[in-house]
Amino acid sequence: MTCKNKDRLHEMLKMRLDGCTFQEIADKYGVSRQYVQQSIADFTGKKRGVKKSSLDKCIYPNIRKWMIDNNISMVKLSKICGLSKSCIDPIRMKLRGDRDFKISEIKAMLKESGGTFEYMFSTEGEENEKKANQSRKKESI
Repeated sequence: MTCKNKDRLHEMLKMRLDGCTFQEIADKYGVSRQYVQQSIADFTGKKRGVKKSSLDKCIYPNIRKWMIDNNISMVKLSKICGLSKSCIDPIRMKLRGDRDFKISEIKAMLKESGGTFEYMFSTEGEENEKKANQSRKKESI
């Protein structure tokens, strides 16, 4: 980072601490609001997390858990699967069960996650498995 960029970043951070919005800072420097937000987050070491609500309709609980635990956004998952990063609708539709994953996408996701097909693409998830085990234990008593 050049000295000029470092100074500009410090000024952006100071403006933010003084109560300016990301948009006000962006307007002053002629950049996007997202650029300011990302620059400040990167500088301060704050990672932007995956919005859990964006995965509420995911029919694969274990994929959802993996994405949240590993901060895998829809954009990052699209990249992993070899899809366009600029349009996340296809990956969103696949996670909702509206479309099927291609075998190449499944292999890429399994390679990245280290999970098995049976685990990652289970539609029952760990919670249902735990409930079933608890219910079996009660029945055997």
